[in-house]
Amino acid sequence: METQPCSRCAMTLAEKLFEEHLSWASAIAKNVHRKLPPSFDIDDLKQVAHIELWKRSQLYDPQNERGVPFKGFAYIYIRGACLMSIRRKNWVEATHESLTGDSRVPAK
Repeated sequence: METQPCSRCAMTLAEKLFEEHLSWASAIAKNVHRKLPPSFDIDDLKQVAHIELWKRSQLYDPQNERGVPFKGFAYIYIRGACLMSIRRKNWVEATHESLTGDSRVPAK
Protein backbone atom coordinates (compact mmCIF):
# COMPACT_ATOMS: atom_id res chain seq x y z
CA MET A 1 0.00 0.00 0.00
CA GLU A 2 1.50 3.31 -1.10
CA THR A 3 1.21 6.32 1.13
CA GLN A 4 0.21 9.52 -0.56
CA PRO A 5 1.47 12.79 0.89
CA CYS A 6 -1.38 14.93 2.10
CA SER A 7 -2.15 18.00 0.00
CA ARG A 8 -1.59 20.24 3.02
CA CYS A 9 1.94 18.89 3.57
CA ALA A 10 3.21 19.43 0.04
CA MET A 11 4.45 22.94 -0.58
CA THR A 12 3.68 24.53 -3.90
CA LEU A 13 6.36 26.26 -5.95
CA ALA A 14 4.98 29.62 -4.86
CA GLU A 15 5.24 28.70 -1.18
CA LYS A 16 8.79 27.46 -1.63
CA LEU A 17 9.82 30.63 -3.45
CA PHE A 18 8.20 32.73 -0.74
CA GLU A 19 9.92 30.89 2.12
CA GLU A 20 13.32 30.88 0.41
CA HIS A 21 13.29 34.59 -0.44
CA LEU A 22 11.70 36.08 2.69
CA SER A 23 14.99 37.40 4.09
CA TRP A 24 15.92 38.75 0.65
CA ALA A 25 12.69 40.79 0.53
CA SER A 26 13.44 42.10 4.03
CA ALA A 27 16.90 43.14 2.82
CA ILE A 28 15.33 45.11 -0.05
CA ALA A 29 13.07 46.89 2.45
CA LYS A 30 16.07 47.68 4.69
CA ASN A 31 17.98 49.05 1.71
CA VAL A 32 15.10 51.36 0.81
CA HIS A 33 14.71 52.38 4.45
CA ARG A 34 18.35 53.48 4.76
CA LYS A 35 17.65 56.47 2.52
CA LEU A 36 14.59 57.65 4.46
CA PRO A 37 14.08 59.88 7.48
CA PRO A 38 13.53 58.10 10.80
CA SER A 39 9.77 58.78 10.70
CA PHE A 40 9.34 55.85 8.28
CA ASP A 41 8.94 52.52 10.05
CA ILE A 42 11.08 49.63 8.79
CA ASP A 43 8.43 47.10 9.83
CA ASP A 44 5.88 48.72 7.52
CA LEU A 45 8.30 48.47 4.62
CA LYS A 46 9.11 44.84 5.42
CA GLN A 47 5.42 44.00 5.47
CA VAL A 48 4.91 45.64 2.08
CA ALA A 49 7.94 43.76 0.72
CA HIS A 50 6.63 40.43 2.05
CA ILE A 51 3.18 41.01 0.56
CA GLU A 52 4.66 41.84 -2.83
CA LEU A 53 6.99 38.83 -2.60
CA TRP A 54 3.94 36.62 -2.05
CA LYS A 55 2.17 38.16 -5.06
CA ARG A 56 5.21 37.68 -7.30
CA SER A 57 5.78 34.12 -6.10
CA GLN A 58 2.19 33.35 -7.13
CA LEU A 59 2.69 34.86 -10.59
CA TYR A 60 6.13 33.42 -11.37
CA ASP A 61 6.19 30.67 -13.97
CA PRO A 62 9.71 29.35 -14.72
CA GLN A 63 8.70 27.99 -18.13
CA ASN A 64 7.09 31.25 -19.19
CA GLU A 65 9.76 33.66 -17.99
CA ARG A 66 12.36 32.84 -20.68
CA GLY A 67 15.01 31.75 -18.22
CA VAL A 68 14.76 34.81 -15.97
CA PRO A 69 15.55 33.82 -12.37
CA PHE A 70 12.97 34.57 -9.70
CA LYS A 71 15.04 37.31 -8.09
CA GLY A 72 15.37 39.08 -11.40
CA PHE A 73 11.64 38.77 -11.94
CA ALA A 74 10.57 39.94 -8.47
CA TYR A 75 13.16 42.57 -7.48
CA ILE A 76 11.75 45.55 -9.36
CA TYR A 77 8.23 44.81 -8.14
CA ILE A 78 9.24 44.45 -4.49
CA ARG A 79 11.35 47.60 -4.50
CA GLY A 80 8.62 49.46 -6.40
CA ALA A 81 5.99 48.42 -3.85
CA CYS A 82 8.19 49.76 -1.03
CA LEU A 83 8.66 53.06 -2.83
CA MET A 84 4.95 53.31 -3.58
CA SER A 85 4.08 52.80 0.08
CA ILE A 86 6.52 55.60 0.98
CA ARG A 87 4.83 57.91 -1.51
CA ARG A 88 1.39 57.05 -0.12
CA LYS A 89 2.50 57.65 3.47
CA ASN A 90 4.15 60.93 2.60
CA TRP A 91 1.06 62.10 0.74
CA VAL A 92 -1.24 61.17 3.62
CA GLU A 93 0.96 62.96 6.15
CA ALA A 94 1.24 66.04 3.93
CA THR A 95 -2.50 66.30 3.31
CA HIS A 96 -3.49 65.88 6.95
CA GLU A 97 -1.33 68.61 8.39
CA SER A 98 -2.25 72.23 8.18
CA LEU A 99 0.24 75.06 8.10
CA THR A 100 -0.66 75.90 11.72
CA GLY A 101 0.57 72.51 12.89
CA ASP A 102 -2.83 71.08 13.80
CA SER A 103 -2.69 67.50 12.45
CA ARG A 104 -6.46 67.06 12.83
CA VAL A 105 -7.31 69.58 10.12
CA PRO A 106 -6.54 68.68 6.46
CA ALA A 107 -4.36 71.15 4.56
CA LYS A 108 -6.06 73.20 1.85
